[in-house]
Amino acid sequence: MARYNGAFVNHTLFIQMTVKKILLIGAECTGKSTLAHALADKYHTTYTPEYLRTYLEQKPTGYVCTFDDLTPIAQGQMDSEKRAVATAHRYCFIDASLLLLHIYSQHYFNKTPDIILKHLNNQYDLILVTDEIGITWIDDGMRDLPNGREQMRQTIIKELENRQLHYHAISGNLENRIKQVGELLKGL
Repeated sequence: MARYNGAFVNHTLFIQMTVKKILLIGAECTGKSTLAHALADKYHTTYTPEYLRTYLEQKPTGYVCTFDDLTPIAQGQMDSEKRAVATAHRYCFIDASLLLLHIYSQHYFNKTPDIILKHLNNQYDLILVTDEIGITWIDDGMRDLPNGREQMRQTIIKELENRQLHYHAISGNLENRIKQVGELLKGL
């Protein structure tokens, strides 16, 4: 048991209540994974890899994600976030999210699975939107928007604004991005 605001709560709940969840969101190949990993190292904590990638890496080469794949991907993303938060120290950096799955689902299928819509309002303490500036697009067999990253970034920003979610744009090389995030974390 731990004490939080004068009340005793179980240790797992205490961690979930005190860990700040930092969402990194952006188009494909905009440095989200690299930044999440670097921030977790810097702050000696956990990060959640994008579960979509984990899921698709288990499929045969050339496999194309279908609408039916999105439900297990969403569940895997939620489970991964819970595990990372449970073992985090102060911050947990989240690479992608159900929100990004929703945006891409709308982009590719013009609909979103119910599980994503049901759990879409996960709370994040800080939302960081990455851009493509200084990031070379790499064809890794899973990416398909080499010339559409800025358009997708604008779609993401529009979705955040429509949901009245405050966000910060993160840009530059990795070192500059880490410094920008460090300044933002001071305000949490």
